[in-house]
Amino acid sequence: MPSNLLLQKIGARKTITRIALGWGVVSVLMAWVSQQWHFHLLRFLQGAFEAGLHPGIIL
Repeated sequence: MPSNLLLQKIGARKTITRIALGWGVVSVLMAWVSQQWHFHLLRFLQGAFEAGLHPGIIL
């Protein structure tokens, strides 16, 4: 839902850029996971970024 609102407010190009950068940062941070809760937090964030990608590509 937040990504859909951002799509309407700031446009698809900026939203997809935000998603790609966030997804990349989270993916890099996964290399330094040392505890289980770190993994779960980063995986949740990665899923949140991933969920916003499909509506952005459709738009």
